[in-house]
Amino acid sequence: MRRRRLPLVLVAGSGRSSDLTERIADILRNTYEMEGVETLLPVPKKDPSIPRSPRSPFFVGRFADKEPQIEMGQETLDSLKGTYTVVVKHMYEPTDDPSVNTHLMETLLLFDVVGRAPPERRMLAVPYLSFLRSHNVPKYQQMGFQDANSLSLMATMFKNVGIDVITAIDPHSSKIVDECRDRGIEFQVINPFYPSKYVNLEKHGLVDAPRDRKVEVLKSLQPWIEYFKRRKAENKEGRIYLIIPDDGAETRVERFGRDCGLDFDDIGYILKRPRQEAGRAEIQGFKSFCRKRMLEILKSATEYDVFVIPDDMISGAGTQNEIAQYLKKHGAKRVEGWCSHAVCPDPSKLDGATYLDGLVSLDTVYQENLPKRIEVIPASDALLCGEIFKSYMKYTGNDRGW
Repeated sequence: MRRRRLPLVLVAGSGRSSDLTERIADILRNTYEMEGVETLLPVPKKDPSIPRSPRSPFFVGRFADKEPQIEMGQETLDSLKGTYTVVVKHMYEPTDDPSVNTHLMETLLLFDVVGRAPPERRMLAVPYLSFLRSHNVPKYQQMGFQDANSLSLMATMFKNVGIDVITAIDPHSSKIVDECRDRGIEFQVINPFYPSKYVNLEKHGLVDAPRDRKVEVLKSLQPWIEYFKRRKAENKEGRIYLIIPDDGAETRVERFGRDCGLDFDDIGYILKRPRQEAGRAEIQGFKSFCRKRMLEILKSATEYDVFVIPDDMISGAGTQNEIAQYLKKHGAKRVEGWCSHAVCPDPSKLDGATYLDGLVSLDTVYQENLPKRIEVIPASDALLCGEIFKSYMKYTGNDRGW
């Protein structure tokens, strides 16, 4: 049974979320040719002379002690009734508002207010989702160590404020998917290392779209493969090798390498002891099955060969730097770290990663004054847009794709 077409409203959070929301809306309107997309952006500054009333503007700000402040007049709230409402939110902005705690609370309060309309469907779209580091609680408990389960608690809070769907780029732990689904929340993971050859364009509403627009969408949905292809084209004299930093990244990097046209012989597997502190790891070298092969590759490496350490996130790049040190000790000339999220509250700490010749990240965490050595790939708007569109089309049962 097809549902009636619902109005789609994108609601922006604080800070740079408005910019991201407007870019997503532009892609939906122009690339996906979607009609009736509306945006609700908070006013940049509250006018204290205007009394609170049904016509009060939508405002997202902070009280003096940094507690989030969300206000919305009844007329604006009524415009969300019966809609497909998507809250677009940066969960971490180290330049303007460095506390992930504040951003999480703001997100919860946004849904608390928005839910009073109420919308028919409520979705949260975030480039980087915080509070996912506590994914090893059971393992630590067996070691006699207790770790706060912030991941599970966050999923419960999302359920309590009525969120129906969440989409996030490359979440640090897949356990958030299970935790949300256990609570009846649909979680859509966006894998930026995934190739678009597995993307069904009909699900993106591009059944009759011109070929150049289809190609544009496909490229935008596989940012890392496009980046790999560009780097390979720019460096025809050398080769690109992938170095897997830990067991958790193994499947991701193997698939990424194969989708980029590499052989398993071009992939190295690092052996390390469990980390005792964040950002540090004791590198043991390569795993035995690939050690001889990789050491021979390193010994004959040229200045054009690039050894890449892909991962989902970096903070101080401590692990990547130690791996780079090991690689250079055995002959590598250039080592780079590629990641989806550059979570760097103090970018100056990256200056200590002296063995890394380059760092590349998607634009999931907005930050000014990053070191010039960090290359940022614009990707968040297109990746989130694709999932928002698919989710909306699937729920409404629209003819374009469903």
